[in-house]
Amino acid sequence: MSPKRQKQKPRLMRIITALFVVALLVTAIPRTIEVIRLEQKRDALLAEQQELAALVEQRQAQLELTEDPEYIEKMAREQLGMIKAGERPLMKAVPQE
Repeated sequence: MSPKRQKQKPRLMRIITALFVVALLVTAIPRTIEVIRLEQKRDALLAEQQELAALVEQRQAQLELTEDPEYIEKMAREQLGMIKAGERPLMKAVPQE
């Protein structure tokens, strides 16, 4: 083999290796970006899921309150101004100026 061919082989190997690395980067970088984007979206959705689960718990507790006779009576008195039989209604006095 001539010395010229021996010098060309390592150069050819470097070119092939460089092309392989470039091809690898061209395919890997967009996929990596997509993976990062999807992980961020997953994290946002998990946070939203936790918020919604807390809201469901809160609504469930409110729903259970509506079945409590004491709560129903309290709301009837406060919001509707209802009184029990035999009770006298009290009115708040507003001072006149």
